[in-house]
Amino acid sequence: MSTTTPAPPAEGTREKSLLPHPLPAGQVKALLRDLLADPWEPDQPAVMLWGGPGCGKSAINAQIAEECGWGFIDIRLTQVQVIDILGLPYIDRITNGEGQAVEAMTRFAKSVFLPTRERERWIMILDELPSATPTIQTQAYQLMGEHRIGPHRLGPGVHIVAAGNRLTDRGIVYKMPSPLVNRCLHLEVTAELEDWLTYMYPRGLLPEVAAYLRRYPQRLFEMHADVDTLPFPTPRSWTYSNWALRKQLGRGERDEALRRSRVLLEGLIGPGAASDFFTFLRVFGELPDVEAIMEGRSAPQPPKDPDALFALVSSLVGQTRQYENLAPFLEYTRLLPRSFAVLALRDSFRQGEAVRRRIQRTPVWAQTAAEYKDAIFALASAENGAA
Repeated sequence: MSTTTPAPPAEGTREKSLLPHPLPAGQVKALLRDLLADPWEPDQPAVMLWGGPGCGKSAINAQIAEECGWGFIDIRLTQVQVIDILGLPYIDRITNGEGQAVEAMTRFAKSVFLPTRERERWIMILDELPSATPTIQTQAYQLMGEHRIGPHRLGPGVHIVAAGNRLTDRGIVYKMPSPLVNRCLHLEVTAELEDWLTYMYPRGLLPEVAAYLRRYPQRLFEMHADVDTLPFPTPRSWTYSNWALRKQLGRGERDEALRRSRVLLEGLIGPGAASDFFTFLRVFGELPDVEAIMEGRSAPQPPKDPDALFALVSSLVGQTRQYENLAPFLEYTRLLPRSFAVLALRDSFRQGEAVRRRIQRTPVWAQTAAEYKDAIFALASAENGAA
């Protein structure tokens, strides 16, 4: 069996880290879920998530809330005023037993942004905190440090998480005041391909996008400090690109759909990345018949070119949802170079529970799992890193 291995990431634009140990979104999610597992305590700090645009800072909070059945409130601090969170003032007239007003007091109606009694557990994310004006940032002091805003106290079932871009991300960012910095536990989120693939495969990740980013993982997040261009690749813009490309491919002949898609992807990931992506797609026209492989009618020798191998593996994985009998798929993986066989197996499991069950029911699964278990375990350990 060939020993061809996936190409290492090429040198590209790296994220400039704020903290010594930035973590992939998947690891931050696991850590955050542990930090928020118990009700809030007075000595517990709010969490501040730092990271580049589109790396999943907000999404991991929404996912935790959904998975735990908690309420979720997303406050974009660049779009609100102080009164929006504090609540509108009104005059409360206090009367005596005869109905005569003896005193008037200003109170604040509870803001729609604050948790209700609908649920006991909530996550409130104060998004774009570093981009908010200093006045709005000052209002975050109470929420993050005292668990209250004005007269409104938050219950212990509410956790505050803030998020925002770093100064190096070239967004509109104000320096965070030192007292506010001191009220937070700071974590830095980085864009990692494996986390994004795990998120995207169940949502209909196209083989074309998966193969390209497997081949060129540095393209997942790429900001150029020397070029002031609008679109650039991030996990978020690749998610949008997958959506745009899938829409076009579902509307007619492939070559015409790709032609229509090019201008869309140029506007999402930038002209350079889009040009590179569409050049890469040419290898899909040179692949063996994937349907024949999945149906067991053909088992050609895999290509030797790494681009074609990534394209073939992603195309096979993309078909696993369509077939009840996945024995031909498992048997063909044994013809692939070992590292690509491992990728095929791991990404097929990312397709969802139904695919996993069909694979595990296949008679050849036990033999396949025994042959590759060490490599699969080693790859999983490498991806998890210091989690």
